[in-house]
Amino acid sequence: MLRKKQTLAGNLVRFVQEYGRKAQKGTEPNDRRYDRKIEDRMKRLAPQQLSDLLDGDFEFDSDVTVDCVGVQSEADFWETYLSAVKPQGAELFGRNLDAFWDAVEGDGPGSPKQSRLVFENTVVLTRLSDGNFLAALEEIAKDCTRVEIVLA
Repeated sequence: MLRKKQTLAGNLVRFVQEYGRKAQKGTEPNDRRYDRKIEDRMKRLAPQQLSDLLDGDFEFDSDVTVDCVGVQSEADFWETYLSAVKPQGAELFGRNLDAFWDAVEGDGPGSPKQSRLVFENTVVLTRLSDGNFLAALEEIAKDCTRVEIVLA
């Protein structure tokens, strides 16, 4: 089991315990405290993901590797991504970082069927947008909860 999904499952357990705690007798009935960030993260999960976490069934079904070795431009990157992932809705995919976030976190067009994306040779991406493209991709990888994104 991967650490990111284990952490998410642990956060879910803690959230349910804190959220479901009964109010203490003789105190404010709304005194229950819980982590609002975890609540927000749980609300953003797709229903099937939440169900899988609750069932304890959150193994990754498959991985896909995207080799960035020949990438010269952002357009090359998106073509490489689409060729490797072969997502449904590829023709509607926006081919930019916002569309990628929508795909990996919100199950939008271009969404991978795989639960784990491994981008190899990402050092070549430092040439794109003065390194800002790779930095934004790293941020997406850090924040994404639906798909594990590994940058190597």
